[in-house]
Amino acid sequence: NFKFPPMLLLLNLSGHQDGVRDLSFAPSGSLILVSASRDKTLHIWDLNKHGKQIRVLSGRLQWVYCCSISPDCSMLCSAAGEKSVFLWSMRSYTLIRKLEGH
Repeated sequence: NFKFPPMLLLLNLSGHQDGVRDLSFAPSGSLILVSASRDKTLHIWDLNKHGKQIRVLSGRLQWVYCCSISPDCSMLCSAAGEKSVFLWSMRSYTLIRKLEGH
């Protein structure tokens, strides 16, 4: 009879104004986390610094559905309900390119 240990809340990350749709950890093991939300923003968190919010990326017209960080941690990709994909720099936190065509 195996019993799971009780759940322990490590951090409570708050800042979005609506539901979170997706989460993506940096593959580098740096404990950087990106959250995509129905509030039309992406939030970047540093879990090494007690969940400090590093940056908020905004400018979307619709919900941000998903996000993913590139294997080398240089770019962040996000998709929103605008039939476009957005590529962001993870160094300067600026928009690199908007890919359209869907």
